[in-house]
Amino acid sequence: RHFFDPDGSMPASVTLTLSSPPGFSSAASFREQLTSALAAAETEAARKVGTFLGVARVLKQRWSARATSPEPLGQLNPKVAGRNKWKRIERLSRLASFLADYRDALLAWRAGHRRTVFPAGTYLMRLACGVACAQAG
Repeated sequence: RHFFDPDGSMPASVTLTLSSPPGFSSAASFREQLTSALAAAETEAARKVGTFLGVARVLKQRWSARATSPEPLGQLNPKVAGRNKWKRIERLSRLASFLADYRDALLAWRAGHRRTVFPAGTYLMRLACGVACAQAG
């Protein structure tokens, strides 16, 4: 509504002029270098990650198929990621608090206390069982 409001401030039409980025002699040279850099980045990413099945091979799989190799033990399984150490610590603390509150609420609910209020962020129990949840914030 905001951008296409007939009474809004956006013009009915505009003219966009395309040009080569600074440092490139033409659009063709920019496109060549971009294509080359993208191919190199994709090759490097594929080398780091491994191979992908692709759409056709994924669709050919049985719906019940699963990995034949086990998950490596002892590997990281991060619930919180970020570069800022202190924000990460704060988020991990909030996660631990949520999990403790959720565990307490679930134990009470299983004991028959159906008016138990689950912590904000509870999803499946709210949808599947209609439990009450605290307000976020």
